[in-house]
Amino acid sequence: MFIVRAELFKPLQHQYTLADFQVTDGKVSDSTFAHVMKRLFGAVVEAQSFAIKGFATSRRFLCHAVCQNILTFFYQKEITNNNKLLIKICKIPVFQKKYLKFLSKKMNRSSAHIVITDVRRLK
Repeated sequence: MFIVRAELFKPLQHQYTLADFQVTDGKVSDSTFAHVMKRLFGAVVEAQSFAIKGFATSRRFLCHAVCQNILTFFYQKEITNNNKLLIKICKIPVFQKKYLKFLSKKMNRSSAHIVITDVRRLK
């Protein structure tokens, strides 16, 4: 997937028709004309003196990823397979408690199930 300025593909606009592309059975194949065209997109952009940039190389993205990894190292909260709330600091378990019992004091059992589902999605 990519985002590109439409005017960069103008050199290819009227050179090919739908009949030039083979009908496939849904399997990805490197030997199709469509695959060759996909590989040429980068060359067409660079031939017009434009640069190709990736999302993962942006400074903001890298800073966010590093900060997230640091936070995950220092503090982790998870529900184990046997329904225990486990809190780790610096990857060392420091707190563990039966999770359903912990929730059932504050709410009924059906609400506890909903909260457990939501917490597992946050991991």
